[in-house]
Amino acid sequence: MTTEDTRGTGDNAGHPPPLTNGIYEDEISLRPLVRTLWQYRQIIATWTILLAAIFLVGSIFIYVFQPADRQASMEFRLIFDGANNGHYPNSLPFDRSEIIATPILTEVYESNELERYCTYGQFQNGLFILESNRELDLLGFEFQTKLGDSRLTPVDRANLEEEFRQRREALQVPQYVITFLRPIGLTTIPDELMGKVLDDILSEWADQAVTRRGVLNYQTSLYTTTLLSQELAVGDHIVRADILRGKINRFLINLIELETLPGISVVRVGVNRISLPEIRANLEDLLHYFLNPLTAHLWSNGLSSDANLLQSYVDNRLFDSEADFLEAEQKIRSREQALGAYVSTGGVVNGMGNEGRVSADSSQQSAMPALITQFGDSFLDRLISMAGATEDVQYRQQLTNLVIESKDEIGVLQRERAYYSRMNNILEPILRSGRQVDLSPELVREADNRFLEILDGVVENVEQANAVYEEVSAQNLNPRTTLFTITGPFTVGTVFGVTPGTLAINSVIALVVCFMFLPLICLMHNYFRQHIRPADPQQPGVRAEEEQRARAETIGT
Repeated sequence: MTTEDTRGTGDNAGHPPPLTNGIYEDEISLRPLVRTLWQYRQIIATWTILLAAIFLVGSIFIYVFQPADRQASMEFRLIFDGANNGHYPNSLPFDRSEIIATPILTEVYESNELERYCTYGQFQNGLFILESNRELDLLGFEFQTKLGDSRLTPVDRANLEEEFRQRREALQVPQYVITFLRPIGLTTIPDELMGKVLDDILSEWADQAVTRRGVLNYQTSLYTTTLLSQELAVGDHIVRADILRGKINRFLINLIELETLPGISVVRVGVNRISLPEIRANLEDLLHYFLNPLTAHLWSNGLSSDANLLQSYVDNRLFDSEADFLEAEQKIRSREQALGAYVSTGGVVNGMGNEGRVSADSSQQSAMPALITQFGDSFLDRLISMAGATEDVQYRQQLTNLVIESKDEIGVLQRERAYYSRMNNILEPILRSGRQVDLSPELVREADNRFLEILDGVVENVEQANAVYEEVSAQNLNPRTTLFTITGPFTVGTVFGVTPGTLAINSVIALVVCFMFLPLICLMHNYFRQHIRPADPQQPGVRAEEEQRARAETIGT
């Protein structure tokens, strides 16, 4: 009787099927696979040890003989006001790339004679600046863990984000690392020289920023004594006196602009501790009580070395003053007309007045009646008027300021026109009469001495004004002596393309993959040997195995 005949009938009903060689016929057993792999245990162990040794030796070889770069670094911090917000103390824009700009690197490259070690392009390409703020990194890790909690409510998450922003702003310290990475194959630069090069880059950047760009000075025009050229000391007495008068007026206007700087009125400089208002008063005294009387004296005596040149000068200055006055009048009329037209039309914003706004509102409401019907026409009109009110006020203020400036300008030009008219009225009879002008040595020497005294007084006051400007700039814009400070030591290290940790991880992964494929290879070899490659029945091992299999089948039946 076979197994199939007894299954489900008689006494065997409800019992598990019989065993065949100790295994149920309808079950999958891993015992043959384990038995097969056990036969290959020595091969698997041998290959595992061999592959581990190969990976170990290969990793050591790659790490030792891989190309390495030499890296030099220096950590520094910017200490000027505005560095966190990307601008210098005088509001000029700042970017950290300026530290390694071409003019700075060129100066450092040439001064340190780095052409012995590398080309300028290699030197420039090897430099870079990175932000370095460990406290900020730790803060990010801390809040990353807190915000990763899935139990947070939206309110708690918003509070955490706000706290993170506040603490991040408090830790916004402009701290950076300047690094030079020596390319492969480049001649090694001595460590002492490399440290000096990095320090020179920072010092050169600070020096050029202060001296060439004036980042520690206000963005205000300031005249210096170079405006008083040496030509004022020689030439026609009347002409050079008039030129000096014009320059003093320019200096006075410049001082009025400087008085708008914060705290400049209380700053005092020099041995006499003079202030800017006092300097302005001194210049006005030189103009009104010394230069103008000297000019009147020169006019009355017609003290000129060249009458024709003086007449041409007076005519030209009178013509220029008349032309400037007419131009200023026309400018005032045009600006007043623009302001009047703007006010009379109710204001124009973006080329559309109040009527245009109403028509646009009506067309917009007709196009979208279903979207905003709940607001009403009056509400929309108020919204549009409020949106345009700010622009209207700004435009009117701008036009009004321009009109005021033009009227101030025309007042000055009117005074200049009267001045040259009086000058022409005094000199014209003398020059046209043809009488001989008294150029006695005593009179000329007296005029020269008085003029040089006035000129020296103007030079002294201009120098004092520049000293006041530098002092207020130093107090307000640069309370410290430098733009940066070194916060870390100079470090030199070797940078490898592949780190030991990366090599170890890759080796372990490769070894695990090989260990997974070794059993598969062994099973495939066993299957090929038993089922695909034909076996010789005359071999003793094959014959004994077939007899054992037949005996097991007989016992099972």
